[in-house]
Amino acid sequence: MDIGIKAGDMICVHTEIFNLGIPLLTKNEYLKALIECFLEILTNNGTLVMPTFSYSFCKNEIYDKNKSKCTVGLLNNFFRKLPEVTRSNDPIFSFAAYGLKANLFQVENNSCFGKNSGYDILTRNNAKIVYLGADWAHTFIHYIEEQIGVDYRYFKTFQGYIIDENNQKYEKKINYYVRCLDKPSELNLSTIAKLLEESGSLKKKSFGGTNISAIDTNDFKKIIIQALNTDKYILVRKD
Repeated sequence: MDIGIKAGDMICVHTEIFNLGIPLLTKNEYLKALIECFLEILTNNGTLVMPTFSYSFCKNEIYDKNKSKCTVGLLNNFFRKLPEVTRSNDPIFSFAAYGLKANLFQVENNSCFGKNSGYDILTRNNAKIVYLGADWAHTFIHYIEEQIGVDYRYFKTFQGYIIDENNQKYEKKINYYVRCLDKPSELNLSTIAKLLEESGSLKKKSFGGTNISAIDTNDFKKIIIQALNTDKYILVRKD
């Protein structure tokens, strides 16, 4: 599985495990085995991170760090419940983390893609994004869009309540850099995929009947910023 990840790395894994075929193990055994594969490579000096996004906060529901189900994958939901795995405080774009630097994600952030957000922490720690069974996930793009300040998104404030890991309830306001609906703002996924593929920075290998790939967060950021400097609307569909 030579995609550039090694002992001591911090990696953020996005998954579509249904593309991996039919496992011979039980569901929980299979999910545990996948996680152990990554942990074996990372060793005790590494950090495994997975997105555990939950959009219920946007619907005026309480974000419960222990109970709010994530909407981005079976493996991710399994991972967040494991012993010693911690979940971040962001009520919309939370991340679960395990390992040497997992505590870095236990901070407050005022914007989903701003300072101290999950992707900000990943980028500042030179983390790699890994795609298992998926070509790539576009959420990291929104972090870059906020850093650049693209004019087809704007800040929308959401307010509600969080219940933390100690069952303590508190109020939270957070800004989410959402799409403008009155101008082209939907991502052109094929264009972005082409930028990543042609850069040579996205390392991809066959794995379990599908692909596994990885890219350094800072390489990803550099590629997209360079493209935006050429055409500030290059990431969005024109139709």
